[in-house]
Amino acid sequence: MSAVADETPSVVTITPVTDEAKTGTGQLTITLKIKQSITPTVSLTGWTYGGTGNTPSVTGNDGNGAVTYQYKLKTADDTAYSATVPTAAGEYTVKAVIAETDEYKAGETTTDFTIAKATPPPEAPTNLTAAFGKKLSDITLPDGLTWDAPDTSVGDVGNNTFAATFTPTDTANYNNYSANLTVAVTAISATPTAVGTLNATYGDTLADVALPTPEDGTWAWKDSGTTSVGNAGEQTFKAVFTPSSPNYTAVEQDVTINVAKADPTPDAVTVLTVAYGKKLSDVTLPTGWTWDAPATSVGNVGNNPFAATYTPTDTDNRYRWQICTPTTKVNNIHKATAVIPTFIKKENGIVFRRSFFRPDRSVSVSAAAS
Repeated sequence: MSAVADETPSVVTITPVTDEAKTGTGQLTITLKIKQSITPTVSLTGWTYGGTGNTPSVTGNDGNGAVTYQYKLKTADDTAYSATVPTAAGEYTVKAVIAETDEYKAGETTTDFTIAKATPPPEAPTNLTAAFGKKLSDITLPDGLTWDAPDTSVGDVGNNTFAATFTPTDTANYNNYSANLTVAVTAISATPTAVGTLNATYGDTLADVALPTPEDGTWAWKDSGTTSVGNAGEQTFKAVFTPSSPNYTAVEQDVTINVAKADPTPDAVTVLTVAYGKKLSDVTLPTGWTWDAPATSVGNVGNNPFAATYTPTDTDNRYRWQICTPTTKVNNIHKATAVIPTFIKKENGIVFRRSFFRPDRSVSVSAAAS
């Protein structure tokens, strides 16, 4: 005979297999064990790449059946399940397989979890420098770092901050990350308009020689203003340009000064007196003065002008002067007209006329003794 249990475990129907089994007497004991189904669930908290993985946990394992776990990528088919715990970043599925026990059927359940990408530890470079006027693209960054806006100017002198992005080599397991990097911007040399040749006169000092006055800075002599410009000719001195902007540093330039000869400062020539019949060579002149024609007679009694030349001791730095006289009208042998001598500066064939001596520089001729 066979025994079949219906959906209710306490009700059993016994059906004889043959007709002979339908008759007779006896005692029949039947023991039935019906296994219950389980409805388990599995949970697993994800972790970050490089970290310690978490262990799955199961609930609903009423019979405490042995549990094994299998893993696969979430998008893979079921044939990809493996007992190997994944370590790479990604989305996965874990399956818990619960073994059958004496009282409970086997069961299985799944859940999804994620191994998140890690963010690499920031290793922002330090000591980044650039000169004023440069762009971020001119600054080399370590491998993996790029400027977010490489065409951006580094800005004014000082410490300036700019955004950069780090892209790891292992993009499958690491995230990009942003960092603000500090750039120390340094000043550059100024480029002012060059100073041209300047002029001065022998005896001047640098304070007497004016430098240009640009709007973007100031020029000044490197040496003290009391420094002499030196001898006649071309002399060179250093001038310093100090920019008004802190983005530039001061620069020096060699400036040429064309030093001209100075006018001489001869001793004053007072009225010279000589007796009639004498020559100019008999008339003593102050130091530096010489008669142009010393053998010439001093002429008639009266005030008579004659040409003389003053030659300074330092002819390299001072001009030579010559005194010339216009025609003198003599009214009588005792009196001549007053004459204002005209002095001319003679140098290298160039003549500059100038009148500045008083009209008493002529020779007064007195009558000769009888």
